[in-house]
Amino acid sequence: MAGIYIHIPFCRHKCSYCNFFSVVSQKHRTEIVPAILQEIDARKNAINEKVETIYFGGGTPSLLSVNEVEQLIDKLFASFEIINQPEITFEANPDDVNPEYLKSLKQLGINRISIGIQSFREEDLNYLERTHNASRISNVMSAIVGAGFKHINADLIYGIPGQQNEAIHYNVSRLLDYPLDHISAYALTVEPGTKLNHQISKNKKPDIEESAITQHFYQLSDFLLAHGFEHYEISNFALPGCYSKHNTSYWYQKPYLGLGPSAHSYDGNSRWWNISSVSGYVKGVNEGKIPLEKEVLSLEQKFNEFIMLRLRTQQGIDMQEVARLFGPSWHNDLRKAFKSVENTQYIRWQNNRIVLTRKGFWFSDGIAAQLFRG
Repeated sequence: MAGIYIHIPFCRHKCSYCNFFSVVSQKHRTEIVPAILQEIDARKNAINEKVETIYFGGGTPSLLSVNEVEQLIDKLFASFEIINQPEITFEANPDDVNPEYLKSLKQLGINRISIGIQSFREEDLNYLERTHNASRISNVMSAIVGAGFKHINADLIYGIPGQQNEAIHYNVSRLLDYPLDHISAYALTVEPGTKLNHQISKNKKPDIEESAITQHFYQLSDFLLAHGFEHYEISNFALPGCYSKHNTSYWYQKPYLGLGPSAHSYDGNSRWWNISSVSGYVKGVNEGKIPLEKEVLSLEQKFNEFIMLRLRTQQGIDMQEVARLFGPSWHNDLRKAFKSVENTQYIRWQNNRIVLTRKGFWFSDGIAAQLFRG
């Protein structure tokens, strides 16, 4: 099974911490959907298996009109072999949606909404330079539920300067006021080139505190586990049976096709990504040649990505799968590497799997690097 990701690059406002490709300029706004429709035609043969997930991300997909969303969905169903009742996720910001819009999305077959709440506290939203305020959230959540959505994800950011333990408890407990079945909780990171990085470097905003972020991570996890959620991936929590199928396909390296400027694709052997320029993308599509870069993965690269991605999950690394995909010698070498880093506080051997403990989740990148080849 495969997935399709559609990147909508426009935003009303660029949040200070965001390093995803997006633009505030609306110069090519009316051209993006026709361009993606053309790219779909050009990519019809890029997927050789059934599609089980479709994901509208960005940027801000909720800036699209209902008619534009319908055009994209109709084109996808006409161009690819899509299973009956695929998971179709649509990202939205609280200040972009209303009851009528949400009901229309539901009627188009979208069955999962991911809403960028980030925090219920005004001081946090101000620090992040979000455009919505806390009072808006309850109205939006009621509208999502009222539109008939049963699968709802909320994004939450923790580790914001000024947040104390009480603030984390307040944010996560407020989330549970609503019938969410999935929560994505991300530590605030200061990425190079972002407005937030510049603000911190000029002492215009306080910097993040790593010790506080670590504490908040465990506090969030404890709270959600106690309320029936499963911590199935480092940044993701879900009620039983409600994992994000699309995101899970990334962690388990299933093929996916990315459409739109900056979108990435993967076919199991190589990955390619479209140019991170709206004008360049539109121009390329119109000229019949989409500007992109491509990388063919070596066996070593595939192995290291396998290690990194599987360790992020609750299931960890299945050693039988390692032997099947990479051969007995790679399996044995990984077993030896595990022995050299084994620390039951962070990583353990469980049912022929290498699995991180909950404490180990926080150190996954460093632990993965010790298991890499090369």
